[in-house]
Amino acid sequence: MNRSLSNSDIGTAISVLRRFAGGSWPIVLLKGLLGTQALVKRSHWKGRRDEQAAFVHRLALLPALYLQLKARLGTEQALVAFRQMMVTIGVREVNGILQSLTDHPTDPMNKLLAFLEVGQRGSPNKFYPFTIVAQTPDRFHYQITGCFVHEFFTEIGMPELTSLFCDIDEEFYPSAFPELHFQRDGDMAHTIGRGHPVCEFVLDRKGVGEDLIP
Repeated sequence: MNRSLSNSDIGTAISVLRRFAGGSWPIVLLKGLLGTQALVKRSHWKGRRDEQAAFVHRLALLPALYLQLKARLGTEQALVAFRQMMVTIGVREVNGILQSLTDHPTDPMNKLLAFLEVGQRGSPNKFYPFTIVAQTPDRFHYQITGCFVHEFFTEIGMPELTSLFCDIDEEFYPSAFPELHFQRDGDMAHTIGRGHPVCEFVLDRKGVGEDLIP
């Protein structure tokens, strides 16, 4: 992934800033762009040029904009705006992975497995340690055991933002796999960003696996 922000990233940011900052949005955007590198320098990704660092450089715009909005609007509204930007950009990214599948299985569970296989080969998903807990024809349960996004947000003093990053999964999976029920092993708080040791991902085939859902 390139360090540079994509046009769609900037377009999403502008759209949200227009709603929350009104006519001041260009100033907020400019200050956010200028503040991005300062945030990266507060983390252990400072000075790195690898692929993971490239993603962090791109991601840093969003907490930089959050800080600008927080100063203007307060924490509550700034978090709402951050979530809108984060979830819109994140869902677009993972939908791109899904749409890139050349061999598109018709069975939803096989489609899920193909999606995860392709996703784990690319940035940023390949940087998340991935463990399979259970796999049957009607259930797939896996865990992410480390989150570098949470590390970054924590190092720059904004760990609370990770919980909103987790919302990407909760928007994406029900929409992309409507035949499967998505949950987090009985509690949607079971993510690293919400204080759990790991991020839980459980997908059950609807009409078959509901009896497995805690």
